[in-house]
Amino acid sequence: MSHSVLISSLKMTETVENAFEQGLERYKEGESIDTLIPYFKEICDRSPKNPTAWACLAWLYLLADKPESALKAARKSVKIDSRRPKPELTWL
Repeated sequence: MSHSVLISSLKMTETVENAFEQGLERYKEGESIDTLIPYFKEICDRSPKNPTAWACLAWLYLLADKPESALKAARKSVKIDSRRPKPELTWL
C-alpha cells in the first residue's frame, strides 16, 4: 500500500493507534510533511480526543511553516489535556 494513502483507505479494522504508529514510521522514513499532514488530520478526525495526535499535527504544521494551523492544533491538544507538558512534540 502506498504511503500516500490516507487512513480512510485502510482496512476498517485498522486502529487509530496503529495508524498513529504508521505515521511516525512514515515520518522517520523521510516522507514529505505535505503528505503526512493530511494523514495526521485524518487521525485527529477519527480520534478527536487524542491530545498526542493533535500535538503531532501541530508540530507538522510548524515544520510546514503554517503557524496559524499549528497554533490551532496545539490549542486543541492542550484543551483536551492541559495537565501535562507535551513531550510528544519531541517525537520528530
